[in-house]
Amino acid sequence: MADILLGQSERLTTSLRRVAGPVILAVGALLWGLVQICSWVPAAWIHPVWGMAADGLNRPVGGMISLNGWDTVTELMKLATYMMAGWLAYSFCQRPSAPNRC
Repeated sequence: MADILLGQSERLTTSLRRVAGPVILAVGALLWGLVQICSWVPAAWIHPVWGMAADGLNRPVGGMISLNGWDTVTELMKLATYMMAGWLAYSFCQRPSAPNRC
């Protein structure tokens, strides 16, 4: 039994090593998208249009890197969905019980 578990553990480690680079890059893209919609970024990073909006409205407006935070959040959700679909496809194709299905 221990040999079976050890074999599965080695197979999991090997398959995770193969996708480590793409996963790190995809997570980096998601994190950068989250930074773009945060209002706590340094003032030099905030898009200048937020300052113009504050002047035009005569009240403080929280700025962010992104011009349209709502669209940025929507695109982040789509990217996360694509990443999950890709992970599912990869995971299902790694099953030794169904090698001809992929």
